[in-house]
Amino acid sequence: METLTVLPALSDLRGTHRCRLGPAFMARRDVTLAGCVKVTSRCCVYVCAAWPRQDGAEGYIQFDPTVVTSRSDVSGTLCAKCVTDNDSPNIQNELPTSNVRTCQTGKLTSIHVKVILEDYRDVNKLKASDALRRNVFSVLRDVYVCGNAVVRCGRTRLGRLLRVCCVVVETAQCDGVDAECGKVTPETRIVVRDVTGRERFLQVRILLSVTHCPHVRFLDR
Repeated sequence: METLTVLPALSDLRGTHRCRLGPAFMARRDVTLAGCVKVTSRCCVYVCAAWPRQDGAEGYIQFDPTVVTSRSDVSGTLCAKCVTDNDSPNIQNELPTSNVRTCQTGKLTSIHVKVILEDYRDVNKLKASDALRRNVFSVLRDVYVCGNAVVRCGRTRLGRLLRVCCVVVETAQCDGVDAECGKVTPETRIVVRDVTGRERFLQVRILLSVTHCPHVRFLDR
């Protein structure tokens, strides 16, 4: 079985939403520059924009885990650490090449989101304001998302500046029958369904994770 060695996501990759792959691997898999790819790990799937490695080396993968969604073959919700941990993912050292695949994309017409702020005290200030939707668009602009995805905004400089921990994309509407993901653009309609603070969100999420996620202990090591 052909595999890719997983290298750490260094600081220059943090918050970029990119996945660095060998140019020959990209050519074999018909992966286009900045095209959408999904990287499947033990309990999560990371959504990234493909980018060739600067050194041209083959057999390696580095990716920024800013956008994460659940695996279709693993029941339950994403565990709390998958959602809010802004560090690099603790996954295996090697991935089968079949775990990296291109995604069909379409024009993203609308998304419904839940916003998790770093500080609950900011919720009442922003909940009914236009500034919240503008902030959400700013942290999501040009990012590939799909339904049931979480964008960990705390990994980006802008997300930290705006004090947005993460954005949960509950639903995503794309043009195209086979479209799995879409990129957030100025034409994308953003509907904010709920706003909460990080700690309150975690209290509920941890309970769901302990009940459903089979890899919580692994992720919390």
